[in-house]
Amino acid sequence: MIKCNLKDVIWERRTRLSELARSSGVSYKTIHSIYYGKTTRIDFATINALCSALKYTHGDLFTYTADDSLGGIELTSRTSQYSVQSAVGI
Repeated sequence: MIKCNLKDVIWERRTRLSELARSSGVSYKTIHSIYYGKTTRIDFATINALCSALKYTHGDLFTYTADDSLGGIELTSRTSQYSVQSAVGI
C-alpha cells in the first residue's frame, strides 16, 4: 500500500494549501484533492513540483508498506483515513 503523507507534511510545516499552490505551481484544486483524499492518482509532474516546493523527497511524501492483498493507495492523516482500492492490484 502506498500512503500519501501530504496532510502531515503541511500540518508539520504550518503552511496553507494556497501557499503550497503558489510556491509549487500546482493548482489549488489539485492540492486540495490530494490533501482531502479525493484523488486516485497523482502525475509525476505534480509529485516533482510538490517535492521541489517543499524541499522534500518523494520518500518523505509517500511511504510504502507491504499489506494484505488489497494493494491500494491510502491517503492518510492524523485525524482521518481514506482508502482507494487499486484497479491493478499492485
